Amino acid sequence: MNNKKSFEQHLADFVRELQGKNSSPLTITAYTTDIRQFLTYAGENNLTVQSPTDITKQDITDFLSSLSQQGRSGVTRARKLVALKEFFLFLINNGMITKSPCETVSMPKREKKQRNYLRPDEYATLLSVAGSHPRDFAILQLFLQTGIRVGELVQLKLGDINLKEGVLKITGKGNKQREIDLEKKAILSLKNYLQTRQQTSDD
Repeated sequence: MNNKKSFEQHLADFVRELQGKNSSPLTITAYTTDIRQFLTYAGENNLTVQSPTDITKQDITDFLSSLSQQGRSGVTRARKLVALKEFFLFLINNGMITKSPCETVSMPKREKKQRNYLRPDEYATLLSVAGSHPRDFAILQLFLQTGIRVGELVQLKLGDINLKEGVLKITGKGNKQREIDLEKKAILSLKNYLQTRQQTSDD
């Protein structure tokens, strides 16, 4: 890219604007890395690119396709496209270009995460290993039987557990509360743990 310094200056100006908006350091670093990666790719694969006005939609789609061929996930490609969209919007707002080459580029599809399930023997082995540790055993029983999140489990208080009724009160995202019915094994594991739990004023 013969005018690399010019591109680097545009990128530096873009970073200064992000800093002025109090963008997080992680966001700024990610944007800088993604944009510089694209500019390097464009310079190596399209010799006609001399300035931002030379970059076309084809350059963007070719870049995303090359990432896909490298095995980069849809989430990663989508993140890089977002960074490029922000960069070219900055160039438009500062009169460097009149139209963004990203304008009509479709966002890469994010792969659906496949759920992983424990086999019955894995389930049994996991509980067997924790069997001599009441606290760990109770934790695993709650995870395996209720599907609660780690963050929800660590926030549990004694008042959230109603062993008599067999109900667990969960405070999830957005402080939304829900109740989960506990099975007998989970109730027994909690009772066993609470009997061995050290005396403390912390609930």
